[in-house]
Amino acid sequence: MGEKVRQVPREEFIALWNAAGSLDEVAAQILARVGPRVPRWVVMARAAELRRDGATLRALVPKQALSTDPTPPAGRCLPGTRSENGAKPAV
Repeated sequence: MGEKVRQVPREEFIALWNAAGSLDEVAAQILARVGPRVPRWVVMARAAELRRDGATLRALVPKQALSTDPTPPAGRCLPGTRSENGAKPAV
């Protein structure tokens, strides 16, 4: 799987990554070039490999993490906050 993602030249991968607005967007662009049978984690692994080799890639997050709704899932507190009774949230 990783071989397919490595078919995208280093500089092109970096340019696509840095121009993308989210991890989902860059993954879609990379996968459009190499085929649909490559999971998104392989794209993330290539980015990590390039960072280790000294490439500068900006931080990207999944689209679902960009949600404007700050409400935590039922029964959970946001990190660093306490529940209504003052207890720390269960992890």
